[in-house]
Amino acid sequence: MKKKIFIDEMHCSHCADSVRECLNAIDGVQDVDVSLENKAAVVTLSKEIDDEVFIKAIDDVGFDAFDVISIEK
Repeated sequence: MKKKIFIDEMHCSHCADSVRECLNAIDGVQDVDVSLENKAAVVTLSKEIDDEVFIKAIDDVGFDAFDVISIEK
């Protein structure tokens, strides 16, 4: 299962690393691919995780996650 998270306020590789680290710390996240160009992260999951968990984790490190969509079941 994969979800795409749209993120505002990412400007550099350090920003992307912060987002990657906070998402990897969530139980059930297997892989994270962060794209500065697309202002988004794609997470591969081993189990269902509520979208609000991603939004809160990203907000907690100083970025604005404004949408989460499922891209693969």
